[in-house]
Amino acid sequence: MKKALGLFAGFVLGLGVLFTLAAGNHGIRGGGVAPGNLSPALQDAIPYLTLTPTDNANGTGGVLISVRDAAGNPLAGRFAVSVWAASTDMGPPIAQEELGYNKGEGVWLVGFEENLILFVITAADGECAVRVVLTGGGTRYVMATLGGRIVSATLVITDPE
Repeated sequence: MKKALGLFAGFVLGLGVLFTLAAGNHGIRGGGVAPGNLSPALQDAIPYLTLTPTDNANGTGGVLISVRDAAGNPLAGRFAVSVWAASTDMGPPIAQEELGYNKGEGVWLVGFEENLILFVITAADGECAVRVVLTGGGTRYVMATLGGRIVSATLVITDPE
C-alpha cells in the first residue's frame, strides 16, 4: 500500500510539473526573462554602452558614451572604457588627426600609441565623451568596450570648407 501511495504521489507531482511546463510558467516572474522582470540590483549588474555620435560641422565630431543598465536606464558610477576609431566598422584602431576626450566629461587614463586607443574613466554619472578631428571630413567608426563587449557608432564628419 505504501508503495502504491508513493507511486501515486510521484505521478501527481509529475503531472504538476507537466502542467507548469505546458502553461509556460517556468518559475520566472512574468513568464519570461526580460529587463522588467529583473530586480533593480540585477539590472545594475548587467551594464552596457550606448554611443551617440554628433557631427560638429567644423571638421570635428564627437561621441557621447553612456553606461546603461539592463533595463536601459542611465547607470551612475565610474567605469573604465576603451575607445578607438577606425575606417571600417569593428576595424582595428587607426591614427586620427586627433582622438581625445572632452575635459570635464570623464577622466582620460592613458592613450595607447598616440591617437589610437584611449582608456577613459567615466564621470560619476556613467558618461564620457570622445572627440575625433579629421582634416577634410569623412566617415569614421568609433568603437568602445566595457567588460569585453564592443559597441560601434558611425560618425560622419563634415568638411568645414
